[in-house]
Amino acid sequence: MTDTVEQSTREELTNSFETAVEFIGRDWLESQFEEHFDNDPDETVDFRTDEKPDLLIQYHLASVYLGKREEKFPEFVPEGQPNEPALRFTNLGKFISELDSAGIVTPEGQSVDKSLRDFFSHRLRNPDEYKQSSYEIKVGSIYSQLGDEVLFIEEGNQKAPDILIPCENTEVRIECKRCGIPGDLNKRDGIYQSLINRLTSVSQTPAIFLFDFSRVPTPEEAQKIDEYLPDELCRSTEAEVSVPFGSIRVLPYREYTRTKRIPIAGLDAGEQLEFFYDYYIKPVIYAKTGEELELYEDFERATIETHENKVAISSREADYFDPMFVGLRFDSEDDLITPIVRQFDATRGKFDKEHPNLLHIDVPYLEKLSRDDFVRLHQRLRGKLKVNSRVSAVVVTTEFTEWNENNQLDYAIFCGSEENLDPYIAVPDDFELPGYSLEEMRDNPMFE
Repeated sequence: MTDTVEQSTREELTNSFETAVEFIGRDWLESQFEEHFDNDPDETVDFRTDEKPDLLIQYHLASVYLGKREEKFPEFVPEGQPNEPALRFTNLGKFISELDSAGIVTPEGQSVDKSLRDFFSHRLRNPDEYKQSSYEIKVGSIYSQLGDEVLFIEEGNQKAPDILIPCENTEVRIECKRCGIPGDLNKRDGIYQSLINRLTSVSQTPAIFLFDFSRVPTPEEAQKIDEYLPDELCRSTEAEVSVPFGSIRVLPYREYTRTKRIPIAGLDAGEQLEFFYDYYIKPVIYAKTGEELELYEDFERATIETHENKVAISSREADYFDPMFVGLRFDSEDDLITPIVRQFDATRGKFDKEHPNLLHIDVPYLEKLSRDDFVRLHQRLRGKLKVNSRVSAVVVTTEFTEWNENNQLDYAIFCGSEENLDPYIAVPDDFELPGYSLEEMRDNPMFE
């Protein structure tokens, strides 16, 4: 965490706001605002439920708070008080202003003739890249404040980290990852169904397919799920395989009767699925894995798929022939640790063995962790470092904002780091990691 808490006056917030506006593009912001918000002048926008780009919401609320737009606040936003979305926009401007000397380089470290604005503005305008790009800018500003030369890497077709910092006789490379709030998986349903449809079309085996997601697959990954599967997963053979978005385990049950009969009288589709799972699937999973998984508690999506349609043999019963069960597991919203630790998996192919590499993980909900949670996080991050020798250190970040009694904004970035005890390349002795160690950080009063 930072040693001091910075304070910003309203004038400083206004300057940061203007910096962000000019960097992203004033005309573009206004045209996008008109497109998304000004179609109906009498429309009341509720930012809790209306799907608007985060950038435009933050820009709008910052404009209103600073008196630059006479727009009526939605009732849930306290009038005259700053709010988190508004402060995220002004903070972006503050971070940008601290990167005046930052440059752009190739993965090999060669200079690229491109301004910081040209490098980031189109990414900030993209709703799918806005949060990630903002975090890269924030991490860059952290090291700039420490006196380091900050160079952002233009990845191109070659996988590479996000930031390069020249040091004596080496270069420190930094990969920035954002940890979303567990359960906040937008547009997942269509992707999941696409994955299930593709799996069914290429397999059609009487088996249980268990997906353990580390993240939501992209639409492209869902469409080519069969390319990740070895031959044994397309047959009725027990196996487990890692995929870019988690793992898949297949449990065959052909040794049991191939026709699965279920009652249908008086049962809706959900109740039929629940019977099928409890009677046929749950015992196999327990016998093969030792896990007692509940249908609605442990799976985000579950379905029965069969090559033959379900055949009603009477008004009371129906048969499935060689059915597949596909279960998609997810992290419980109460599990705040796993989504953080899994960011290690997303760095594959980013780091080489020749440089010290840092993994920065932004955890916006870090303050929700209890002290026991933080101890568990610390232990699991240590475990990940043991098996990831390319990662020289991991740095966990979050931020804190509060408006104090003197009409000033208290703002701090909390950073906690843990060095790898056995990396390929250690962090240079003269290189300063931001904040404190994770062991020191867990004693902060924030984790009571």
